[in-house]
Amino acid sequence: MAKRERRPEDGSELEQVRASAIELMQNALPRLRRIKVHSGEAVVELEWAGDDPGPAGAEVTLAVEAPDAEDLHFIRSPIVGTFYHAPEPGAKPFVTAGGRVEKGQQIGIVEALKMMNPIEADCSGEVVEVLAADAAPVEFDERLMGVRSVESP
Repeated sequence: MAKRERRPEDGSELEQVRASAIELMQNALPRLRRIKVHSGEAVVELEWAGDDPGPAGAEVTLAVEAPDAEDLHFIRSPIVGTFYHAPEPGAKPFVTAGGRVEKGQQIGIVEALKMMNPIEADCSGEVVEVLAADAAPVEFDERLMGVRSVESP
C-alpha cells in the first residue's frame, strides 16, 4: 500500500490550486503550452520549456505566488517546540486557511519540554495561509500563520 504524502496545507487555497493544476495537466499533457490557475490570491502557472514541447522529455515550470506578505499579519511562535494544528492526532484543526479567527482564539499548540502550550491569535481576521506544518519543529518568533487582519495587533 502506497503511503500518502502528508501535505500541511490540505484544504487550503494552495492545495486546491495544486489539485486543479494536476487535473489540468493530466488532461492536457500532450498539448500543454501554458496553464494559469487562479484561486483567490494564489496563482499557479505552467508552461513547456523549449521551442518544440511535447510529452517526451518535456519540462514543466511551476510558479506559485503567495499572497502579498505586506497585507498580512503573522501569528508567531512565542517559544521553541513542536507545533500542532489540532488538540490531538486525527482531530479537526483549530483553524484552516480561509477560516476566520478572533483575537484570543486558540490556533494551535506548541509542545515544549513535554508541556502543551496553547497558541492564541493576537488579532482578528481571515487566515490566509498556514505556514507551519503539523507536528513540525518551530523556533522562537517563527511565523505560524498569515492573517489578513481586521484590526491592528
